[in-house]
Amino acid sequence: MLTFAQVNFGLNIAGLIGIIYLLWAIIYLILTVAWLSQRGTRLRGWALALYIIQLIFTPIIMLLSGAILYYSTLSNGLVQ
Repeated sequence: MLTFAQVNFGLNIAGLIGIIYLLWAIIYLILTVAWLSQRGTRLRGWALALYIIQLIFTPIIMLLSGAILYYSTLSNGLVQ
């Protein structure tokens, strides 16, 4: 029979990097949207398309990486 073990919320270097990635992804998204709203009229064609792709995927990747790093520090598991 499987039972859940105690979850330890200890903090190590991977957890700190994960928290930094999570915060930086949110800050990056806000700053990038602000920059695009001010200077987006100067971008044309491929430059605008690549900037929007970067705006979509970079924060998503950073959020996922931060979440994986942070939650990998939690020592949870199933005890048999």
